[in-house]
Amino acid sequence: MMWARNKARIAIVADDFGITKERNDGIIMGLTQGAVTATSLMLNGKAVDHGILLLREHKLLHLCGMHLNMTEGLSCDQTCKKSSLLVKNSLNNKMEFRGKLGFWDACSKGLIKPEDVEHEVQAQLDKFIEIVGSPPPHVDGHQHCHVLPSVRDAVARVLCKNGIRYTRIPQEKHVCSRRPLCPACSSVTQHANIARGVYLDYGIHTSDTFVGLTFCGSVYSKQELISAIRASLGHLKGIEVSGDDKSDNAQGEYPGRNRSEEDIAHSCEVMVHPGYREPHGHSWDDFGASEDRESELRVLCNAEVINSINLLGEPRPPAQLCS
Repeated sequence: MMWARNKARIAIVADDFGITKERNDGIIMGLTQGAVTATSLMLNGKAVDHGILLLREHKLLHLCGMHLNMTEGLSCDQTCKKSSLLVKNSLNNKMEFRGKLGFWDACSKGLIKPEDVEHEVQAQLDKFIEIVGSPPPHVDGHQHCHVLPSVRDAVARVLCKNGIRYTRIPQEKHVCSRRPLCPACSSVTQHANIARGVYLDYGIHTSDTFVGLTFCGSVYSKQELISAIRASLGHLKGIEVSGDDKSDNAQGEYPGRNRSEEDIAHSCEVMVHPGYREPHGHSWDDFGASEDRESELRVLCNAEVINSINLLGEPRPPAQLCS
């Protein structure tokens, strides 16, 4: 089915479901009383079972995708004793993921083996199906692990093999003049530029635009959120794309596919991280213990924000953004 050309579609996706009970409770609030349209389950989180119970209770299981994690915590395949994704944690003597910076560094040095990536992605998909009872309608990457050069082809192959047809591409335009992208986020959006074409080559689609890197999980106002979404959708006007430049540093848009305004689907995915503040000493990390999580939740449950998003377009789960 083709959607109406002039009607934008907007997905507000809450990351890190299953990481802690506090985050789960906040995301459920965002789904039931706020602007959140879907969430993504992190399968090695501390509160996965708690999260699944909440989704079943509220009949929201169909809105849950998978938050692929190859940077933090334990592998989902505990039979794996040796993987280029893992290093020994000197504090607990367990084999764990390398951490965000360690993962990025290992990718840049060519230390991550594609077969290890494929094995881990499949293990997480298998666990998701075991817990939920069906494949995820969408898959995105924790800390954007799925768009890095040394892993994206391997991830795309496994998603394609398992019939996954939507992923997030965190390629963000300049949507807030007061919040320029930090160096790390600028690097992510450059990698996402080429990753878009890679995933499309495997038949895996994504939204036309993206919002989320601008805020980096920090406090933002309701006006800033709405303005960012509006600006992101505005970038769709008049685009004519050439896929000739395949480098990760290319500034061209959407490589791997030639498009003009005539066949652009007006869609935007917004990455958010709402939740209740986790107590210090029991949180997953400082990000979860920050007051910013509750501030974000308040913005997303604000009636003005909900109404504004409805005026900008049709709120949908991410897998329903594409024709």
